[in-house]
Amino acid sequence: MKKIVILGTLDTKAQQIAYLKEKIEARGQKAVILDLSMGNEPPFKADIPPSEILACSGPNSGSDVPAFLKEKGIAELKKVMAIGAGNKVMELLSKGEIDGIVALGGLSMAMLAASVMQRLPFGIPKVIGTTAAMVAYVKDLFGASDITLMQLIVEVGSINDLAWHAIEQVAGAISGMVDIGKDYASLKLPPNSVAITELNFTPKCARWVEELLEKKGYNVFSFHAQGTSDRVMDNFIANRFFYFVMC
Repeated sequence: MKKIVILGTLDTKAQQIAYLKEKIEARGQKAVILDLSMGNEPPFKADIPPSEILACSGPNSGSDVPAFLKEKGIAELKKVMAIGAGNKVMELLSKGEIDGIVALGGLSMAMLAASVMQRLPFGIPKVIGTTAAMVAYVKDLFGASDITLMQLIVEVGSINDLAWHAIEQVAGAISGMVDIGKDYASLKLPPNSVAITELNFTPKCARWVEELLEKKGYNVFSFHAQGTSDRVMDNFIANRFFYFVMC
């Protein structure tokens, strides 16, 4: 059974997160709720509660979320919870216990989830369902990762038929991606693959270089050096997709 991690806040959106879990599991997948609540006591306990997330952020953070909030404040709590959630997700990855990850919420949840998802390797399905899919935040939300951002045009903080429909679409998106996708570890390129960068004032030169390399038997992958695509290339190199680079 494939496992999907749900990032959310049960203290503010318990019904919505529970419904997302229900719809995912109706498709034959296991949904694991990672609760990032930082305020009130959640109405039910998540698979991974906030205390566990806080404890994963470092040896000096403890596991008492209310006490940390009272001492350090909400801004610092958000930072350490993001670190803890990222560490926990990477732990699940190392154990082979995550096949996809999804988040549901507003801007704060989207930004926190993006920082967590950006730590995961290429190929693991990543979906953020949010009402804050705005141009001003796109750079921070996507980073250089293969994150799918779903614009929810209705407020999922409300309980109504339109909100349920939006949540169902989020569930369908992540479930479908996990169901049809390959194991990320199997995504490899031939050893003769070359990554090259190009700019829009050098396309003819880049095509010429590509043709020369292909004649020599190389597989060529082009990345546009405009600040994002070249960072994506760096990520691919770090994950050993490419052993040859031409800039």
